[in-house]
Amino acid sequence: MVAVTKENCRKKLLLVLGLALVCRIVYAFLVWTPLFKNGDSGLAQAYIDSAYLLAAGAGYHKVLPGDSPALRDIIKVEEKISQGIIITPATAGPISKDGLYPEMLHPPGWAILAFVLYRLSGLPVWLVMQIAGIVVDTAACGLLFWLVFLCLGRSRIATTAAIIYAIFPPVCYSAVYLEPRGFMFFFLILGTIFIVLAARSTTWRKWVHYGMCGVSIGIGSYFRPDFLLLGPFFFIGLWFYLRRFWFSLLAGTAVLAISLLVLFPWAYRNYQICGRWIFTSSAVGSTLISGLGAHPNPWGFGPSDNDRAIDAAKHGISNPLGPVADAYFRKVFVESVKERPWAYAKIIAQRTPHIIATPYTCGFKRTGKIAYSELQSQGKIFSNIGYMVKTFWDRILMAIISFVSLVCTIEMFLCERTRYKLIIFPILVPVYSALSHLFTIMEPEYLLPGVFGQLIGLAYVMSHGWRDDAAPSIENKLNALEA
Repeated sequence: MVAVTKENCRKKLLLVLGLALVCRIVYAFLVWTPLFKNGDSGLAQAYIDSAYLLAAGAGYHKVLPGDSPALRDIIKVEEKISQGIIITPATAGPISKDGLYPEMLHPPGWAILAFVLYRLSGLPVWLVMQIAGIVVDTAACGLLFWLVFLCLGRSRIATTAAIIYAIFPPVCYSAVYLEPRGFMFFFLILGTIFIVLAARSTTWRKWVHYGMCGVSIGIGSYFRPDFLLLGPFFFIGLWFYLRRFWFSLLAGTAVLAISLLVLFPWAYRNYQICGRWIFTSSAVGSTLISGLGAHPNPWGFGPSDNDRAIDAAKHGISNPLGPVADAYFRKVFVESVKERPWAYAKIIAQRTPHIIATPYTCGFKRTGKIAYSELQSQGKIFSNIGYMVKTFWDRILMAIISFVSLVCTIEMFLCERTRYKLIIFPILVPVYSALSHLFTIMEPEYLLPGVFGQLIGLAYVMSHGWRDDAAPSIENKLNALEA
């Protein structure tokens, strides 16, 4: 057996980071080709606009649908951007408040980072954020290497996991597609590292690690708030590893408290605007209804934001994703589930296959005219198998890999649950992701940030990790490296 040394780990890590960097740079060019979804299309363009609005001094706002003075002013700003003019409050000109609304749908992490990098570099937001995504996700690949070594103490498995992550198409696509989820891998892996360090620490430093776990999850929630409750969910892993119920519960609660403290400025800003403490998003209610509408349902709900806009307009609500609509749709969701609980149970059952075999996207444009979500909401997936294979072959391939990874992860846990108990922590991340979306709304992109936990299982089987029965204890290996 080759001795584990810092030099060996460093060489392997540098090679993997180089591979990750190349793959992401290649994808950065691919997303602008006709075969792929453009990097600034759809929701991504809305994020870009929010950054330019910050640069123009308009604050964190978005434009209401329909023609308005604000929309016309923003179009003028976009024309100046196309002419190469750097947007500032002076160069942008006044932005009318008529048609603007305070953005509470998405936390401002992506927009703030884009605004800061735009001001520092002068590069277009789409370019500077692609560069940032490449750099941050390449760093996440390195963090994954560290996490696997912390949990399993074997550089071969750590290297294999990092290589799989480096070349995994859905991850590469997310890194360069201009949406916040591409930054979530970094913060989730970092938070998992800190909880692992806290669990194995026997000194006062464990509280520093718990705090840093909370900070990591809190900062990550500024990009996507889906994983805010991951900290207390780590309680399961702490209890499994430490066998101390109340201490584990206290530690998980402390992690959540730190995360909420990090998010306090965002929540306070929202409170000042609408009188509600919104730590995550003002679209929870509409998301719950869209989750019901994603499958055939007895309530007649549709699956899209346009459906929510129509529903909200019928009740005099202009912004279907704002705090007023949030309260309304939450109430509708509770009443609907109470009215037909078995219909809700059936929808939950229909979401389960997405957990077992998640059809992640690789970024290819759809060749057919009918969207997957449309087929799903109409219950016509199995009656259109030929169309599904022809149009969504890449998603089907990713679903197969996802299923294999899940099986491998279960195998890894069964083999190592007594020898390397720390492995439970990265496994808990995709488990949390699956459970948190099972009862709300299920989309492959929502599950993707936790995929690294399953890729570790795939790497374990591919590198025959179970063969290291005579391997030194993980504590001896880690202590030797730290020495």
